[in-house]
Amino acid sequence: MATLSKQGIIEYLNRSADPLKIYTIENDEEFTISENQIDSNSFDLTTGSLIGEFDRLKFLELKVKELISDGTFSSEVEAYDYAQDLLILKGINTQNDSKLLKKSLRLLNLNNLDDYQLVEDPECLGVYTAYDDEYTFSVKVVIDENKVGFVIEPDSHTYYQQISKLYQAQKLTVKSIGKFIRNFKGEPSNALNYLNQLEFETNAIDAYLSQPFANTPSTSFVLVWANQYLKMPNDLVGRLDTKSSDARMGLSAHPSSGRVDAGFEGQLVLELKTIHDNTFHRYVGDKLCGMKLETIDKPVGVGYNENHQSQYKDNVSI
Repeated sequence: MATLSKQGIIEYLNRSADPLKIYTIENDEEFTISENQIDSNSFDLTTGSLIGEFDRLKFLELKVKELISDGTFSSEVEAYDYAQDLLILKGINTQNDSKLLKKSLRLLNLNNLDDYQLVEDPECLGVYTAYDDEYTFSVKVVIDENKVGFVIEPDSHTYYQQISKLYQAQKLTVKSIGKFIRNFKGEPSNALNYLNQLEFETNAIDAYLSQPFANTPSTSFVLVWANQYLKMPNDLVGRLDTKSSDARMGLSAHPSSGRVDAGFEGQLVLELKTIHDNTFHRYVGDKLCGMKLETIDKPVGVGYNENHQSQYKDNVSI
């Protein structure tokens, strides 16, 4: 593979057959990247207005329904136990559960904050918790004069907080003790013991979480949509690099995989992750990461967006 220079990038942008496209959309108009936005062999992607986070409880709800409907379990309690163990202990199969994971993704559009309720943090002016009728976001919104963005906090969201939410959700499913006991497989006394144990563990975890150091929500990992739309030719691949200024502060852009496949078209969704105890404010329009383009020996036969197995084709904001 050979990395394209600035001139090479410009030539791919201007060629007639299967060109490279890099543009933003503002007020329904497309604005192609300009030459002065391209460095010697790379260009920057900037932070978009759409961010997302995984709703664990929504995933559990959907997984329980799936396990009941496909006949894996007849009891909601058993299905919930299994789904809970899957989420915390056994791990999620991202291939088998890809549809449920997509349905469990909560999106926050920083350009449409009128669609959400905002409550300002009493200890941090300009920082808000956002929520709607269905969900309260862990990612906090930051508003600074004419800028809007989000907060990436240290990873202080403990394992216990996750378990507590799951226990609380499970307790809500036990609406009737009598019905719960009838559906419980085994002796009724075992069902009562199970309920007592659930109550004990929930109270113990809640007591732990009442301590200030344990009660900070985690936003150390945030999904961010890039501002730019990309259309990759079938003979180019992309490589994403964390900006050195971010890396030196402990902030990593897209640590999972920095490759953009040939034939991809849409907006890239990047994972931002802090590995430090610093808190970061990231505003819409800020530099998100760098991107380099590399040629491959021959065009791929089937581009990324033409492959029916591609999970993130036509990835655009909503």
